[in-house]
Amino acid sequence: MNRKDHGAGDAEVLTGRGEPTVAGGLPSKAVGGLAVHEKARLFDSSIVGTAQEAVDFIANILESSTEYSVIAKDLTGKILLWNEGARRLYGYEPDEVVGKANSSILHAPQDVKAGVPLQIMQAALDRGKWEGTLTRQRKNGDQFTARVVITPRHDALGRPIGFLLISKDISDEIRLTQYARSLIEASVDPLVTISPEGKITDVNEATVKVTGMPREKLIGADFANYFTEPEKAREGYQRVFSEGFVTDYPLTIRRVDGRLMDVLYNASVYKDARGNVLGVFAAARDITGRKKAEERFRAVLEAAPDAMVIVNKDGRIVLVNAQTQKLFGYGYGRQELLGQPVEMLVPQRFRGAHPGHRTGFFDKPTARGMGAGLDLYGQRKDGTEFQIEISLSPLETEEGVQVSSTIRDITLQKQASQYARSLIEASVDPLVTISPEGKITDVNEATVKVTGAPREKLIGADFANYFTEPVKAREGYQRVFSEGFVTDYPLTIRHADGRQTDVLYNASVYKDARGNIRSGARHHRAEAGVAVCAEPNRSQCGPLGHDQPGRQDHRRERGHHQGHRRSTRETHRRGLRQLFHGAGKGPRGLPAGVLARFRH
Repeated sequence: MNRKDHGAGDAEVLTGRGEPTVAGGLPSKAVGGLAVHEKARLFDSSIVGTAQEAVDFIANILESSTEYSVIAKDLTGKILLWNEGARRLYGYEPDEVVGKANSSILHAPQDVKAGVPLQIMQAALDRGKWEGTLTRQRKNGDQFTARVVITPRHDALGRPIGFLLISKDISDEIRLTQYARSLIEASVDPLVTISPEGKITDVNEATVKVTGMPREKLIGADFANYFTEPEKAREGYQRVFSEGFVTDYPLTIRRVDGRLMDVLYNASVYKDARGNVLGVFAAARDITGRKKAEERFRAVLEAAPDAMVIVNKDGRIVLVNAQTQKLFGYGYGRQELLGQPVEMLVPQRFRGAHPGHRTGFFDKPTARGMGAGLDLYGQRKDGTEFQIEISLSPLETEEGVQVSSTIRDITLQKQASQYARSLIEASVDPLVTISPEGKITDVNEATVKVTGAPREKLIGADFANYFTEPVKAREGYQRVFSEGFVTDYPLTIRHADGRQTDVLYNASVYKDARGNIRSGARHHRAEAGVAVCAEPNRSQCGPLGHDQPGRQDHRRERGHHQGHRRSTRETHRRGLRQLFHGAGKGPRGLPAGVLARFRH
């Protein structure tokens, strides 16, 4: 028998124990030794004036009750009344059952065989009412689950004369409940419902697995007891009752075997059909793996040699590493930085424009350097400024796109670059750098003078075009890239005004900090040194560098200064050799390539 009794235990229903009560708890009085029940007044007497009007009124009520089956039967179960709801629910027409059929035809055969119809009628007589769920059967043989209420009918003297049976098909409700249950059980996340008192009222299988406790022990237990911080767990569900929900509430579940699981709880209240809060429905998401990944990420972040700053879309700092504290002077705690606008690391004079630059990056988030070609500055806690280099990368997170900034102090690099530039410009020899394609990438002022071409015209021009034999010049620097160096390679420079200077070309490659000779888009560079007419009066030099009238006087004058010039030039050359050739590596801030010198 598929049956749930309400209002009486099975033992009482089947054995008839318990004193008879009147449905609705109405008082009764004895008349002639029989219990006569006082009827509650359900409607005003003006509605019905005669007995026929009363019958018609009740008939209207019965016929309008289409969702509920209302059946009257005698003490033996013979059907005496059959409303429209009964016809729709069971499929029998009134003339098929009224006065002819026993209500046992509405029971499942297995229940009839087990004597259920007689048992529930006896229970109704003994207790004044029986209600529960039963498996019912339609005329076509289909079975369904119904909620059934049976109450005895009495005559004027209070003697039982039959029963009134009201039933409703709850198959859809059961299917919805089963569907909801299947959804709950299908969830890989632990789900739990909690009463206002903090007791667990339902769980799914995932909760059983994550706690290691059987369902029957979980139901009725204190929700907070399954966490490492019970008070925090209690505060969490109490907040749901007061605010309606919580999101991403961090807790740690403790399994029965002692293992721990970090979770984020999302919870909200659930209500009945009238909007009354019944309890809290909470779902936990396992973030143990994510937390370990975050710990690994933080470890990598801390190990980075550069300052790392992660900023959200609102421009607030969400994460920094120790190098950031050290670089910007916030050594006493990261809390001074976290949650603050990233502009606090920018000099005051640049802060107004910085939010616009930040917004532009979030509009098109791609990995790139910041402020290419510009001098960038950071500001320490004490207000001092320093030059920096910044690389930006978008970072996808659950909170949305954030930006990861790698910040490097380039003060020393800038100083080295300035030192290198000063050595290059201080050289009396023309110096030039050349790309693998033979294009000039840098020159010093001496090169400008010896060629007669301005710097902006030299940069990007073909190196070979400034010689009388371009093909030979091209072969010279190509030999440097293939063999590593050339010495005393003879060429003739052509000045813009047509003058010519015979030179010896000495060149070698130099390398970056990793010992690589860059090629392609990474730019090789070369140095060229030329000793041409060191005297201030350059007009003494002829087109081909041959002696002109007065040349011998010039040579005698040069003899007096030769020692000083040799000493000065050698000083520059030692500096340049140290700069370009030290350990075979180029200076910091300058790309690797070829170093060449022209000598007159």
